[in-house]
Amino acid sequence: MVTIKLRDFLKTKTKVKELCIILEYGYRTAACWIDHEDLFIAGLPTRLLDMEVKKDDWELLDTVDALEQTIYTTAHYIYL
Repeated sequence: MVTIKLRDFLKTKTKVKELCIILEYGYRTAACWIDHEDLFIAGLPTRLLDMEVKKDDWELLDTVDALEQTIYTTAHYIYL
C-alpha cells in the first residue's frame, strides 16, 4: 500500500454512507460515518488524522439494535 495519512484516506478511498472503524495499534479507537460533506473529519482527533494507514479491510461489526437483538453490519476497518 502506498503511504497515505488517515485524513487523505478517508477523503479519497471511502464512499458516502460507509461506516469506518479506526484501529490504533490493534484497538478500536474511533469510528466515523462518511457523509457527503466531509463533516466527519471534524469529529476525529487530529492525532489520528495525521497518522499513516497501515492496512484496511472489510469485516462484520456486530451491534445491538433497539430490540436488543444482535445484528451484523459490514464496516471498513482502517488500521493505523
